[in-house]
Amino acid sequence: MVKLTLIVPFYKTQELTDLLMESLAPQINEYVQVLLIYDRDTDRYLSNYDWLEVFEQPDRGLGRARNYGILLAKGDYIGFLDSDDLVTPDYIRLALEKINTEPFDICKLSWRTIPPSEGDFPEFDVRLTEQDNELPDWNWACWSRLYNRNLVENIHFPDGFDEDVPFVHNAVSKAKRITFISEYMYLYRLNVENSRTIRHSKGEPEL
Repeated sequence: MVKLTLIVPFYKTQELTDLLMESLAPQINEYVQVLLIYDRDTDRYLSNYDWLEVFEQPDRGLGRARNYGILLAKGDYIGFLDSDDLVTPDYIRLALEKINTEPFDICKLSWRTIPPSEGDFPEFDVRLTEQDNELPDWNWACWSRLYNRNLVENIHFPDGFDEDVPFVHNAVSKAKRITFISEYMYLYRLNVENSRTIRHSKGEPEL
């Protein structure tokens, strides 16, 4: 029985996506489904993993790729990963432990940025605790939360940029059971060439 589906839209980031898959590979088990959805009109992602389910769609952007992933999801819970980011070695273990011990509508995740190799970029460290378990007001990235599939199966990402914001707002407004995980789970990469997500270089990122 699949408990967690991870949805990864792909767009011209083969080398960075390889690193993401390498960070996931040791963690994969029978309770996890990983979907990668790429634009038919761009480079296809070349996978070396039999556990990775790869699908194509016309060039429609991140929002529609994620919507397609929701339709294909088999897990009771859904997480979103950007193809140019990373997850920590305990991402799946921590997610499944929370799913098995504390059913939720939304689970907020602790995260931090990956220090850039060059350039003037801020670093962010969002660690949730019992004393402070709220994500920053500007943090509306869909990858910073896990979602009960029943909650979001009828919520859609719109087209265009900042498509995360209305999706997450809608999900949060409907959620009744919201929890968090204090251990770091997500590693956000700044300043990625060809990225379709908005990578901010100054001030607070609109995440």
